[in-house]
Amino acid sequence: MIPFDYMLWDADECAGYFGISKDYFLRKKRNQQGFPKPVSEDNEQPRWAAKAVAEWALNGKITQNLRAA
Repeated sequence: MIPFDYMLWDADECAGYFGISKDYFLRKKRNQQGFPKPVSEDNEQPRWAAKAVAEWALNGKITQNLRAA
């Protein structure tokens, strides 16, 4: 098994992580401010570092929680 720190996610995997459709991920989510850039685009299939995507999501939730407090 590949350690999480070295995993690469395609658009389907990123969308699944966020619980959204692949189409929504490609049109909206990946274009949000600060979202990690793809680390590879093999055959026009972008892939993102799973750890970077998860950290971006966690940082967004922490920021939202701080604003609500």
